[in-house]
Amino acid sequence: MNRGEINKQAALQNIILKKEILQTWTQSIPLDSEGRAEYYPNTIRQFNGWDLSQNSPVVRSFLPPIFRNANDTINNYPALRAEVQVTIALLAKTVHKTRDKGERLKGLKREISELNNYIRALEEELISLRMEHSDWTQRTIASQEKYQALVDDFRSFRDSSGKEYEAIKNENCELKKKLTKVTGLRVVHNAPNKN
Repeated sequence: MNRGEINKQAALQNIILKKEILQTWTQSIPLDSEGRAEYYPNTIRQFNGWDLSQNSPVVRSFLPPIFRNANDTINNYPALRAEVQVTIALLAKTVHKTRDKGERLKGLKREISELNNYIRALEEELISLRMEHSDWTQRTIASQEKYQALVDDFRSFRDSSGKEYEAIKNENCELKKKLTKVTGLRVVHNAPNKN
């Protein structure tokens, strides 16, 4: 095989390898460090110029080297050129879905962040309400204790007043009895002498 044939075969193998890489990416395209899809060619012209220099070092590290190819070379293989075009179209759909998923993921993350902020606000409100409730409970307990002390004082006063009243009543009865006796004696004592 002469040098020209060897170069032609190498160019064909390069195009096939590039197409196969893109076909793999139609299943799941690699993402860069910011979560965006890695560079991929959108047209045949970009495909021809694609040599991985447009991609991240991470992607370059796990793929075999690929090279630029001439437009004439790919045009010599119409069926292969058509496959590349179909692959690029499929890849664009995959990237679009990935981007949509990424946007949905960002939206979900944003919602989660907002919900977390809302939960924190509710937790702070709950803490505040618990502190208020605790303060109110302590004030209520103190008020109940004061009320109970007043009730106890009143009962004590009522009981002692009742006993005192009974004692005064009894004493009054005794005094009345004595007074009746004394008055009776006086009447007898003050009676006129018939002698």
